[in-house]
Amino acid sequence: MISHIKLTLHDDTIGSITVQFDRWDGPHAQYRWTIIPPGMPIYSGSELRMGASSQPNDGQALATLLSFLGAFAEAVDVTRRAGIESDNLDMFPEQLQEWAYQVGSDEFSVLESSVCGGDDA
Repeated sequence: MISHIKLTLHDDTIGSITVQFDRWDGPHAQYRWTIIPPGMPIYSGSELRMGASSQPNDGQALATLLSFLGAFAEAVDVTRRAGIESDNLDMFPEQLQEWAYQVGSDEFSVLESSVCGGDDA
């Protein structure tokens, strides 16, 4: 059996964002994610489902999570600025909205690019 380690991104501003392979859901790797914003409780879920692949890819899972966090942050921003509520507001727990807003969608995009090595993959 293959053992998978956690892949964690840590920054003093954002806190810690971790992904870890959880299980196979048919041909799809499913990941557990954990977010620990500075000074806040731990938030986690296990519904990060990747596309069909032969092996789990922790880096791709982290990049995907960062992309989703960017969409979440953008939804919070648009809601606050324009009062237009986005479907993306329910991607993560409501308690993470202020944190995501403070980090910002641009920062999540930069972090995603650094995880991908500048690629769009």
